[in-house]
Amino acid sequence: EAEKTALAVKAEEQALALRRMEEAKAPSPAAAPVQEKPARTLEAALKDEMANGNGAIRREGGTVLIELLEPVLYHNSASATLKPDGLKVLKRIAEALKDGGDKEIRIEAHTDVAIQTTRFPSNMDLAVARANGVLRFLKTQQAAGMAQMSAVGYAEARPALTGDSAQSRNRRLEIIVRAK
Repeated sequence: EAEKTALAVKAEEQALALRRMEEAKAPSPAAAPVQEKPARTLEAALKDEMANGNGAIRREGGTVLIELLEPVLYHNSASATLKPDGLKVLKRIAEALKDGGDKEIRIEAHTDVAIQTTRFPSNMDLAVARANGVLRFLKTQQAAGMAQMSAVGYAEARPALTGDSAQSRNRRLEIIVRAK
């Protein structure tokens, strides 16, 4: 039963990755090699997060999708303040993104549990704050050079997985890098 559940979770993760890649604007064939070196550098920089299941990198053509789960970046599910270890991870990402030519970077923040705090009256407010915080940090690190950067908060609108056991997997931040 546990093996079936693990296979179902893996299938859902793969389906999400395919959907994300299809949604991303496909670059010209000449743009694909531009991303090869940064993708390899990102994989090396995030090997610990990938090994413990808190991060993933997917590539297709000239698009690289970096996924980081909430515990990597934030202390708790109602916070948009990056923790020190999370800043170190983002700094490694920024360093890897400095090479590789012109690119577009889109930061997508996803949350899943309805919250209501003084600072964040809704999940959408929290997701937008998280996406903007990461965007600001990457800009201060000059991660993209002349890249166009954007941030969007999806809150619970785009779950990675469905079902009660999927909750922690839906609390994530995605950095989508496309060659221009």
